[in-house]
Amino acid sequence: MSKVINKKYIIFIGSVPKSVLESINNYILETNKNLEVIVFQNEKNITNDFLKNNSIFIVDFDDKKNIRENLKKVGEKNIFSVTARGEKNIPLYQKIIPFLPNHVKTPKAKALSFSTEKTLMRQKFEKKCKKLNPKFKIIHKKTKKIVDEICKDIGFPLIIKPAGLSASILVSSAYYREELEEGLDLIFKKINTIYQKKKGRGKPTVLVEEMMEGDIYSVDVHIDSKGKIYFNPFVAYTTARQKGFDDFFLYERIIPSGLDDDQIKKGQEIAKTGIKALGLKNSTAHIELINKGNNWKIIEIGPRVGGYRSVLYKKTYNINIDLNDVLIKTDEKIKIPKKKIGNMTTIQLYPKEEGYIKKIEGINKIKKLESFYSLSKQLRKGQKSIWSKNGGDGVLRITLFNENYEQFIADKRRAEKMIKIETVKQRKKI
Repeated sequence: MSKVINKKYIIFIGSVPKSVLESINNYILETNKNLEVIVFQNEKNITNDFLKNNSIFIVDFDDKKNIRENLKKVGEKNIFSVTARGEKNIPLYQKIIPFLPNHVKTPKAKALSFSTEKTLMRQKFEKKCKKLNPKFKIIHKKTKKIVDEICKDIGFPLIIKPAGLSASILVSSAYYREELEEGLDLIFKKINTIYQKKKGRGKPTVLVEEMMEGDIYSVDVHIDSKGKIYFNPFVAYTTARQKGFDDFFLYERIIPSGLDDDQIKKGQEIAKTGIKALGLKNSTAHIELINKGNNWKIIEIGPRVGGYRSVLYKKTYNINIDLNDVLIKTDEKIKIPKKKIGNMTTIQLYPKEEGYIKKIEGINKIKKLESFYSLSKQLRKGQKSIWSKNGGDGVLRITLFNENYEQFIADKRRAEKMIKIETVKQRKKI
C-alpha cells in the first residue's frame, strides 16, 4: 500500500460490516478529511469483496513480530483510531492493544475481558457493587453436589447460560430440580461445539443465576478517555417468553422505548455504576438491563455497538453510532441528536416448533406495508430451524419504520399476523 503524506488510518480489527464502511466513508467525503479505513484480519478466506485489496492486512495475532510488522507498514504515527465490531473480534482486539502507540486510545485489555466473559463480569460486580448482581454460581461440570448447591444457594426459578456466547444461544430456564438437571445436561453436551462455531470468549464455562423478573431494555453508550459517559436512547425488548416460546431469544427491539424521564435517569445511573466497575474507557458499550418498579439491574455489558443499532439509531434519531464508535477513541467530539424522527422495530422470527422448514408465508404481503423497511432470511425452505436455547439461529428478521406512531403500531401488528413459518420433523415430508 502506497503511503500518502498526512493520511490517517481507521483500523477495524477482524472485519468491518459493509454498512459501517459506507457510513465512515460518507463522513470522510463530507468533511474532506484525509482518512482511510483499513482492516486487520486473521484469515485470508474472510476477505470481503467490497473492500479494496490494499485496505486489507492479513495479521497473525498470535505472532508479536507479525503484529509489529503490519503496524509498521501502516506507519504508527498515521493511526487515527482502532476499533472492533462484534464480540467475535474482541479477542483479536485485545491481542493488538499492547502493541499500539501511546497516542492511540483503546480500552484496557483486562476491561475487555471483564465485559465479554459473563463469569468475570459477575465476579467484578460482586466485588465492586454487589447490588448489580443476581445470585449466581459459576460451574464447569454437573455433579449431584453442584446441583444441590445451586438449589440451596440460588433457588428457583433460575437461568442457565454459557459465559462467553451472545444472542441468547444455549440459554435456558429451570423452575425445579429435574428441569435444572436437564438444562445442565444439554448445555454441557453442546457447549464445546457451539463455542468453536460461534467463536466464544474464554474457556467454555456455565453461569447459573437467579432469574430476574421485569421488563428488559438496552442502551448503547460511549465512554471517553476520562471516563465520561455519553448515552444514546434506550431500546425496549420483547423476549421469546413474552411471545409464548419456551426459549430466550430476543423477539423484538423497539425504539423509542416508552420509558419516562425518571426511569431513564435511574437506568442510566445503574449503567454508569456497571461501566465504572468494569473499568471501561475509550469504548462503546452495549448494556442490557432489567427493570421492575424502577428497580434496575444489569443483565450484561458488552464493549461494542449493539446489534442493529446502526440502523435503529440512524433512522429514529439521526445518530451515527458507527462514526461515534470511531471518534470516542480520539479527542474529537461525538454528536448524539435528541430529536426523535420516527419509530422503528426489528423482529426476529422462529417457528413455533423446531424442524425442517416446509414453507414461509406472508413475505410479499409484508413488503407492501407502508412501514416496511427491510427483511432478511437467515434460513430457507428445506433447512433445519433450531431454537436459540439449542444453539440455533432465527429464520427471518423484519424491520419496520414509520414517522407516524399509529401507522407504525398498526403495521407491526399486521406483519406479526402475516408471517407463518411451517416446519416438519423429517426433511422427506417437505
